[in-house]
Amino acid sequence: MPVTTKECLEALRKNDYLQALKWLEYIVAHYSVPEGDADTVLQLAIYELIHHGFIVDDFHYIEMLYTLLYEQLPPFVERVSYNATVLCNAAMQYMVFEEHDLLNFYKTDIYMDNAEVIKEWMQRTAPQLEQGRNSEELMKKYTALNKASVGLQKQARIIRDKINYVLDCQLLLQDYSCELAKLQNKDDFSAVRLGVINSLLSFLKEQTIATSEVMKTITVFIGTIQKMEPYKWEEDILTKLAAKSTKPFITWFFDKSAEQFQFFAVKVIGTLLPSVELKDSLPKGP
Repeated sequence: MPVTTKECLEALRKNDYLQALKWLEYIVAHYSVPEGDADTVLQLAIYELIHHGFIVDDFHYIEMLYTLLYEQLPPFVERVSYNATVLCNAAMQYMVFEEHDLLNFYKTDIYMDNAEVIKEWMQRTAPQLEQGRNSEELMKKYTALNKASVGLQKQARIIRDKINYVLDCQLLLQDYSCELAKLQNKDDFSAVRLGVINSLLSFLKEQTIATSEVMKTITVFIGTIQKMEPYKWEEDILTKLAAKSTKPFITWFFDKSAEQFQFFAVKVIGTLLPSVELKDSLPKGP
């Protein structure tokens, strides 16, 4: 489900980045713009942040999001990477406007919901921040993000592992459900176990990061199934669900080389900010 700007910021402040990034789907749907129109989507994103509660303190979460992008690892690849890049760019532009006292220049009390009207409004040039100067300021933000990401990598890996844990469980449960469905007429408890597994899968499909509530729910469901005489292969799956994986197996699904990511990032950022030089702004390898 797409999330509004308010919901995006709430998720961002909880380090729930996958949930926050559903915001781009909201922008595309709400303003009826083609998803591939990156320039318009970016202007709408900046407009939304200015008008719906983004603050300077929130930029810490953008630094963390950029660090997740920097590491070039799943699930922050492909579509998720694109959404994250748009949000990072919008937040950086917000910060540039804020530092030059231009937020009020771009704020308006007039309700606007037409994408082209908003785009034209946001592309107005303020005398104290002409296009060339704006590009220079954005480049400074990119450089600062690169530096900040170095100190955030450990924390970012913890967050990514929590996200991947939920995604791993979803894949395991999908396979578990399919296999168990083949056996539901062979013993009395398999159909009941299937119902329990499908309930847990439905719950996890609504989650985007492992929280204490998520872990507690998984533990309760595992305990319930273990009382229903599961087969040995089922017990193996239950063990995997309970374990804290050090290397999530979902990585194979998103296997992309650094070169492929670099090419993607160049295309996306180049489209969003065509006037900014990219050679020093892209994530560097460790």
